[in-house]
Amino acid sequence: MLNGKLGRYLRKSALSLSFAAAAIIGAGVAVTVSRYSTPSTPTVATDIRLPGAAPADPRASATTRDIFNYLSGLPNQSSHRLISGQWAGYGKVDTVELERIEKMTGQRVGLVGADYLGFSHGPRIETSSVNASMIAYWNQGALVDIDVHMPNPWTGGGSMDKSVVKFAEVITPGTPAYKAYMADLDKIAEGLKELQDAGVTVLFRPMMEMDGNWFWWGKQRDFPKLWAQTFDYLTNTKGLHNLLWVYSAGSRKPLEYYPGSQYVDIVGYDAYSYGTTRSGKAKGYEALLTTGKPFALTEFGLQSAEYNSKTNPPHDLHKAIQNVRNHMPRAVYFMAWSNAKGDGSNYWGIDAQRNAPAALNDEWVQNSPVPRKPAEAAPRPLPPQSKK
Repeated sequence: MLNGKLGRYLRKSALSLSFAAAAIIGAGVAVTVSRYSTPSTPTVATDIRLPGAAPADPRASATTRDIFNYLSGLPNQSSHRLISGQWAGYGKVDTVELERIEKMTGQRVGLVGADYLGFSHGPRIETSSVNASMIAYWNQGALVDIDVHMPNPWTGGGSMDKSVVKFAEVITPGTPAYKAYMADLDKIAEGLKELQDAGVTVLFRPMMEMDGNWFWWGKQRDFPKLWAQTFDYLTNTKGLHNLLWVYSAGSRKPLEYYPGSQYVDIVGYDAYSYGTTRSGKAKGYEALLTTGKPFALTEFGLQSAEYNSKTNPPHDLHKAIQNVRNHMPRAVYFMAWSNAKGDGSNYWGIDAQRNAPAALNDEWVQNSPVPRKPAEAAPRPLPPQSKK
């Protein structure tokens, strides 16, 4: 990839928007808490239920359907309704960081994420190492997220290579770009099939931040067609029924390139710069709720360009979680991002933030093991029998 700080900054610079900052930490929102206290009643109603929700794949596996129903029901729980997540690497899983979080907090995160590729380097697709780790974490009780920053199908370069983009070609069967894209999907499908065979349901997040201009697929009018093409190929042609499809936007208008609810299971956006002083509610959050899909903070962290260990030390993660509770109460998980600088420092990880133990031990948060079925409703009492 590009050098970590520059590459991540280029990718995320457009994300330092008020909607992301306000929804997460908003230092302008006064919250005074003790180490493990809980905030006041959320300012947004939490009793809205998803209408007739079901996975986009009508043939989704029983486990996948159960997990979808569990996620859909989280906003109706009184506690343990925001799954903790840590993204852990490109082409491999940083087990050291995950172990560090567990040692620091006494908790294992409820969601582990990784990418089969990188967002700026070439098209080498690595599935075996990622899968080995993901199967292990799944067996320990975590949920699994797989991202794919698709290579440029015209040049063979990385996802940020925009030197050649003729978008109509990638959705036109028979063109070289179409063939290259589908060949990459074949490799990704092999990895996802290995997870399916191991019984692992995947929160699958392809081609994120489609509403930004930093990836070759970004701001393309026909992006919804590419998403639908990808969904159809992996679901119907490749027979992958262990996927929950995550639509992950990154701007003020997160539904501008939405492919339709028949192709999406979870909606969210990538929220950075949560250390700013802005406050208020996120318009993006409210817009995404209109889809009726479970909502998530699909990436979550401090903007790398803002980080300075002396003048801008790590932020209070517990306060961030409390502001999610107050301003985005229907969020079902957050995925803390990880280091991309490459020099051992870490801007975004859970272990790099203050009050991480309090955050992961807050009653609002669900860690591993994560229930994989919705909570059963208490049986209704039998009516009293009439006396004869």
